[in-house]
Amino acid sequence: MLSEPAAMSASVDARKRAALEKSRIRKANEAKRSATPVDVARENSVEASAARAVALYKAGDHAAAIDAFTAALKLQTPGRRATLYKNRAAARAALERWEACEADLTLALAEAGGAVASRILLKRCFARGKLERHEDALEDATAAAAAASTPTERTAAEAQAARCRVAVRQDAAELRASAAEGQSMVH
Repeated sequence: MLSEPAAMSASVDARKRAALEKSRIRKANEAKRSATPVDVARENSVEASAARAVALYKAGDHAAAIDAFTAALKLQTPGRRATLYKNRAAARAALERWEACEADLTLALAEAGGAVASRILLKRCFARGKLERHEDALEDATAAAAAASTPTERTAAEAQAARCRVAVRQDAAELRASAAEGQSMVH
């Protein structure tokens, strides 16, 4: 059970998130009302391109999905690309292109806000783990837990952070063993 100050803080955070989401929706609606025919055509083209990319991904054609997400990204306006980057990262992860996956998730994170950031951080944590960059993965998992918008997300991120801590300790032990072995070889 949360203490009274912690409960008040959680309540304030929830109100802030709700206010930010309302503001984002209001701005998006205002932008739609002021959109020109060219803007509408571009948005429809982006949506069609993104839908094609998702269909290719679901069909298991990950290389073609990457190309389609790249085409959609070229059409999308800056500041609205987070989902496309995140989805392209998923296609790259399916092909085990971990460095490119991490790069896309970093780009998605730069454009994402709110609850989405936690999920992107957790996905980037997995990519960094595959790259054996466990300290970076731990930072992402810890940040994902802090940014989580639901208890389920927080629990998943905390569990991943615990796994990363184990990997970091193993890395340190291997490094110490390697250094000790190197010293015993010097005469």
